[in-house]
Amino acid sequence: MKQLLVFWFLAIAIPLAAQRGVANYTRENGLISNEISDVAYDSKGFLWIATDKGIDRFDGQRFIHFQHDPDDKNTIGANRIMRISYDPKGYVWAATMNGGLIRISTKTLHVRNYKYQKGKKNGIADNRSTAIFIDSDHETWICPHYRGLDYYDSKRDQFVNYRPTDQFPNLNPRYANLFSSVIEDRNKKGLFWCASLDGLFSFNKRTKKWKHFPVSRKTFLETLTPIGFEGAMRCLEQDGKGNLYIGTWGGGLLYFDKNQGLYRRFTFQAAEPPSGFRNNISDLKWRDTRYLYVCATSYEFLLFDTKTKEFIHYDDSEKSIFKPYRMARFGKQIAIAGIENGIFVHNESLIFGRHERYPFDLQQIVFHPTKNEWLATNSSNNGEAYFNRNGKGKAYQLFSGKSDNEFSFSRPHFMGKNGYVIVASDRIVRFDPESGLRELVRFDQFKDQVRMHATTPLSSFNDGDSVLWIGSKYGGILHYSFHTNKLTLVQRNNQHPSNGPLHDSWFFCFATYGSTLYYGYEEGIGAIDLKTKTFFKPDFAEMLPRDQMRSMVIDKNGILWVGTMANGVLVVDIPYKKIVRRITARMGLQTERVDQLLFDQHNHVWVLNPNCVAIINRSDYRIQSLENQNGITDVYGIHLHKNQLYFLQNNGFVVSKSGMKLPHINVPKPYIQRVRELNDQPFTGNKTIFDFDQNNLGFEFGVLDYSNSMNNFVSYRLKGLEKNWHSGNGKDEATYYNLPGAKYVFQVKIVEDGRSHIAAYSFEIIPPFWKRWWFIALTIAAITMGIWWYIRLRIRRVESTERMRTEFNSQINEMESKALRAQMNPHFLFNSLNSIRLFILKNEVESASDYIAKFSKLLRMILNHSRQDMITVYDEIQTLKLYLEFERLRFDKGFEFDLQIDGQAVLDCHLPPMIIQPFVENAIWHGLMPRPDDKGYIHVSFRKEGGHLLVSVRDNGIGRQKARKNNRKASLKEGSVGLQITKERLHTLTRRTGRLNDFEILDLYDDNKQPIGTLVKLNFEIEEK
Repeated sequence: MKQLLVFWFLAIAIPLAAQRGVANYTRENGLISNEISDVAYDSKGFLWIATDKGIDRFDGQRFIHFQHDPDDKNTIGANRIMRISYDPKGYVWAATMNGGLIRISTKTLHVRNYKYQKGKKNGIADNRSTAIFIDSDHETWICPHYRGLDYYDSKRDQFVNYRPTDQFPNLNPRYANLFSSVIEDRNKKGLFWCASLDGLFSFNKRTKKWKHFPVSRKTFLETLTPIGFEGAMRCLEQDGKGNLYIGTWGGGLLYFDKNQGLYRRFTFQAAEPPSGFRNNISDLKWRDTRYLYVCATSYEFLLFDTKTKEFIHYDDSEKSIFKPYRMARFGKQIAIAGIENGIFVHNESLIFGRHERYPFDLQQIVFHPTKNEWLATNSSNNGEAYFNRNGKGKAYQLFSGKSDNEFSFSRPHFMGKNGYVIVASDRIVRFDPESGLRELVRFDQFKDQVRMHATTPLSSFNDGDSVLWIGSKYGGILHYSFHTNKLTLVQRNNQHPSNGPLHDSWFFCFATYGSTLYYGYEEGIGAIDLKTKTFFKPDFAEMLPRDQMRSMVIDKNGILWVGTMANGVLVVDIPYKKIVRRITARMGLQTERVDQLLFDQHNHVWVLNPNCVAIINRSDYRIQSLENQNGITDVYGIHLHKNQLYFLQNNGFVVSKSGMKLPHINVPKPYIQRVRELNDQPFTGNKTIFDFDQNNLGFEFGVLDYSNSMNNFVSYRLKGLEKNWHSGNGKDEATYYNLPGAKYVFQVKIVEDGRSHIAAYSFEIIPPFWKRWWFIALTIAAITMGIWWYIRLRIRRVESTERMRTEFNSQINEMESKALRAQMNPHFLFNSLNSIRLFILKNEVESASDYIAKFSKLLRMILNHSRQDMITVYDEIQTLKLYLEFERLRFDKGFEFDLQIDGQAVLDCHLPPMIIQPFVENAIWHGLMPRPDDKGYIHVSFRKEGGHLLVSVRDNGIGRQKARKNNRKASLKEGSVGLQITKERLHTLTRRTGRLNDFEILDLYDDNKQPIGTLVKLNFEIEEK
């Protein structure tokens, strides 16, 4: 017998911001201790945490511990920290239980301790402090235990103490001088309000005067019975009018009207019996201009409405902050110190949507298209469904014997006229709000075809109002028709015996485009033609990775979005059969696993990752994520109904209007905390230049991000040394050794949701002097100068040697020339003396006398020229003319001669003395004299052509061939004495001057080839002046 059990519930909506999106950090996350006494933010957003085991600095990703080491004076003075506060000058101040005062530089993390020393003036008044306060002038005030206020004079590095009991000596110093909190008046600079164990005090910074506002029956605005703990004040906040809200040790919350000097009391627990643990408020912070955050010590986190003067308790299901103690704010983010549970970080501005609570885990839901009702199921094994109409809900259970206690409902559908239908683990059930649940068909009818539980459904899809397609575990696809009430099992190879697309696989999802139903399974995508009911493999399937296709949606243009198990989101253009885009973690997805995809009406795709929900803009593929900080966590599924988005969670859902502006993104900020030298040197501050022996460096870096994002890809590199980035995930330091001298930039980059942000630190390592440019330049210059000097010296030596050689050769040549001329003169004298001898023998006295006269004149001329290496053409012509006349006289005027000059410039040219005479002499003696007549003729011409002096000696003698016959000695042969001497003279002259000097002898013939004389051509290369 079937039994239907019905339970009624009311939906509960939290009107005020709930405690969703709270991140809790404990020792399991790296916190040094779970016992937190205070928290403070610095100017960059780092969270400083005071614990009983030291100080932690937190960037949202990792903790840096500061603990006391008795052997290291650079560590904090004690571990039990009571209060902590940030100084805008760049310091964090921490008050200890009995270990003095601590100051930490937020830039270098350098620690300095201040200890109380008895008898020392201008030191701190006590080793224990109960509060730290930084005023609007960024000056630090300390509250030493039982000793009022200590002002820290940073210029003199000393403390000055001020105590209420100095002005009010009748007050008990253990109460009046013990301050737990100090704030500065919003409207009057330099006026401090101090919460003590003996009521409220004000202190004027300028006048150093105190005022006391005690708590008694007379100081309350209304008539009430004091609890007895109202005067023990712990914390303060001031509103815009200047009135104060004061948390007490057991007297609840006090409101102080500054103008009247009177109090009002508000409690959140029963006043009786009085106790310091009841109505105990340890901290207050403004949430906005109306609400106060309240830390009810060892109790709960509350809100106080300053307008209605009421405390607001969070719903039990929403509470996630326990035993709060102290608070700190950074913008809209708030950090709460828990006495026993670590720290809580919360930012209400990031909360997305509105949460509605139900006494049921909503894992699957379907909405009625027109009515205000919906049906939800979960995967519990008690076969339970939940129906809600107009805000009122019922839970339904279906039992049909003992075995039915272990089946579960999984996927509800609305099938039009067939109403609500639920696909359960082993059956299909129809649901009616009036009659409840009714079974339609069971899956165990296929127990002979597939193994047990193989037909357990993983997915379902309603094709209109009458057909359901159901994907199972290894059992193929089930097809259910409402018309026939028939369930059909489609297994592998039913349609294709050898290679059908239905594998022995899990079937995760369905989507339609036109008349095609696409299904995703463990290894890809298959398709069913809905008209022919045939299965086929899509053309684009081969392009897809072999992966679980867990979710699919298709738009009207045939663009298929596929969520995979390990490859992110694939965007496929079905008509063009190509993959348009692959969206992975590198582009902004938290993980590569995608469990669901959903289109909204605003061109977005909502992606369900295991730990978050991502929103992809379909136009430009930009991604933004909703995570734990947004109150979106442990989401079972996403549904869209009437422009409302529903995120199914435990005990309810978060609902938001589709198209609603997404929360502001807190951009993660990479940072470089410290740079240190690895040779045991202390951490550097703003140092940007290092010596060459300081080239082993470590860079400590991190990411400031409280989003708990799992999609932060951190990388680093040293620009100037490397181009590629190194993964920095899981690292907090990069080290480099033996860096060469150069300029560098250490960079840390974070890529989050596809956006990158870079922090950089520029520095320079000065190379050793022997590697610096000036030293290298000087060395090169010195080497160059040395080489140049050596080459120059070598060249001088070579030039000197060559000069000596040239001078020597010149002297040799000159001596040779003189020697040749000396040889020439005896030869000429011998011939001349023979001629004189002939005249005397012939008794031709007059001829001999005339000959001797001309001979003597010629001899003087030759002797004068013999001292010179070169003479002018003019001098040579004079000598030659005298010689020709001399020889003409000798041969009784037996020939004629002609001396021709081509221009006056020829006379100034130079040539060796007596260089033409041997050729003329040979022409006379061997060419003209053997002629049978006296018609001999000699023509000597001088002309200048270019840089050459051309001299020709022409005669009309008998020719060289006939002369040889007449005289076997052949004085015109190459080896004759006159010509040989002349040839050697010309060769010597050429070698000495480097200019060409040469001659050639030509035989002259008439037309009948008969000799008609001889022509001698001399060529002298002359120096142009």
